[in-house]
Order: sequence, then structure tokens, then C-alpha cells
Amino acid sequence: MATVSATPGTLNVTVKRGEAVSQLLDFSIALTGYTFSAEIVSAVTYAQVSALAVTAVNLATGQVNVGISAANAANVPAGTYLWRLVWTPPAGDARTALEGIWEVSR
Repeated sequence: MATVSATPGTLNVTVKRGEAVSQLLDFSIALTGYTFSAEIVSAVTYAQVSALAVTAVNLATGQVNVGISAANAANVPAGTYLWRLVWTPPAGDARTALEGIWEVSR
């Protein structure tokens, strides 16, 4: 019997407040035609604290870059947050592909 898992992957991030960070993500599947969004959210209310930039690197091989600029990172107070990357396939429904804790130190 086959097993299907729709559970997002986990990637925890720890950063110093105000410093830019970016990470190349390689999903090793074709992502051509997908759209992406990513955000940092409150661990209490789930309200958005900051958007994250998602840049296509090579969608044919499944590579995207997720990051935050130093200017945007300076607006995120020290604390513990959650973050998530959502992808939407062509003619499909959006789903969380990757999520984790976003820890901001002083």
C-alpha cells in the first residue's frame, strides 16, 4: 500500500536582528509554473510580521531562494516567530511546503 504525506518540511531559522539572510532551497522536483509566497508570522496570533522574498533560481530543477533584506529584518523585533513558504502549482491549490521557527536575537 502506498503512503501519501502532505506534511510540510521543517526549517528553523535563527538570525540576528537587522541582518539580511537568504537560503537556497532545493526541492528536487520541477516547479515550473508554480507561484510562491513566504512570511514571518506571530507565534501567538499568526498575524504577519514581515513578508519574505521568494526568488526563482531554477524552477525546472526545483530551486528557489527565500530571504529577507537587512532593512526589512530591522523591523522584526527580537523574539520567536513562525515562518512558512507556500506554493501554488499551476491550476492547483496553495499549500504550505516548508515551515519552521524564526528566532530573532538582539
